Amino acid sequence: MILKDPELLVSNPIKSILPEFQFLASKGASPSDIVATVTRCPRFLRVSLDKHIVPAFGLVRSFCPSNEKAIDSIIACPTSISDVRMKPNVKFLIDFGLTGSNNMAITKSQWDAKVDVLKSWGYSEDEIFNAFKRHPNFMLQSLDKLNAVMSFWVDGLGWDPSVLLAKPVLFGFSIEKRLSPRASIVKYLLSKGLLKEGACLRTPFNLNDKDFQRRYVKCFALDTSRLLKVNKGEC
Repeated sequence: MILKDPELLVSNPIKSILPEFQFLASKGASPSDIVATVTRCPRFLRVSLDKHIVPAFGLVRSFCPSNEKAIDSIIACPTSISDVRMKPNVKFLIDFGLTGSNNMAITKSQWDAKVDVLKSWGYSEDEIFNAFKRHPNFMLQSLDKLNAVMSFWVDGLGWDPSVLLAKPVLFGFSIEKRLSPRASIVKYLLSKGLLKEGACLRTPFNLNDKDFQRRYVKCFALDTSRLLKVNKGEC
């Protein structure tokens, strides 16, 4: 925790840190829940309890059926109440009609299972949480889908797994309809030296169809015919 947030060393343990623990405990968090929360996000202990944590918890609780579910949500993503941007962002969504029934929800056991699957591919918890903050919906993918995408990317293509977590939205794309056809084109271009060395591998998969065709198919005039066949799965 100190490595992540050295300023904790100058925090008052009685006036600043203890009240945060007591607040979480008053909402039903166990000692292990509290440890998990502050270990993942030590900054939680330096945010004002009265001015930020309490009202932020109230917002999270308004989208959860119970304190227990709210605590589960906070354990899974402590920044949900420690990040000062959360309150205005949630208010913005509410002002535009988003209700509790529209928000993403996942149980702690489901979250832990998915974290374990991703860790089995070599990711750290910090990497997973950072990806979650960038694109929360990727953790709504099933265990099978997470495994399938990882296997396709790492075992099938032999590519760096860190690329996926750098753009976690890729986990939501269809392997058959998007990832595989585009990967075939990218591999072909790489084999012919038509892509620059060190080219970003995630960009081709994140583009819409029109931009992908323009940037990775049609601009290579001499190879367009073969690339179109590759894109259709004919080669």
